[in-house]
Amino acid sequence: MKLLTQSQIAKLTRNGERSTREPDFDPHPVVKLFTPDAQCTWLLSEIDPEDPDRAFGLCDLGMGCPELGHVSLKALAAVRGQLGLPVERDRSFRPKGLLSAYAERAPLGAHRHVSSVQSRREEPAAPHRFKPPQLEHRRYPARLGAENCIECS
Repeated sequence: MKLLTQSQIAKLTRNGERSTREPDFDPHPVVKLFTPDAQCTWLLSEIDPEDPDRAFGLCDLGMGCPELGHVSLKALAAVRGQLGLPVERDRSFRPKGLLSAYAERAPLGAHRHVSSVQSRREEPAAPHRFKPPQLEHRRYPARLGAENCIECS
């Protein structure tokens, strides 16, 4: 199964273009990706129009620290879980709110790095030491539960 359909790629790219023009744009997630044999989930809302391999969304690597950040689509396609299964697209996913609402509802005690859309345009900082190499992100001030994040405690 392909990670993204052509219509999802088109929607993600349109969202990326719009967020470039409108700094306060807060889109709905377009696609949910997950590892069937691990606890990782990615809710992607946009693709960088200047780099079609770079997506933005809420990334939860199953460590209790979901965060908004960038991820390489090529790297996601190469990820394998504990049993060797690839990342899959949740075909039944229908967004029930804006991406920011999903970030706000992240598990209590989770460390949420929250950004403005303007910050997305900046070059990402080096990844946290506990993040797999496919996740690039910029560090943002913690809002809740930073004591639970091994990088920030």
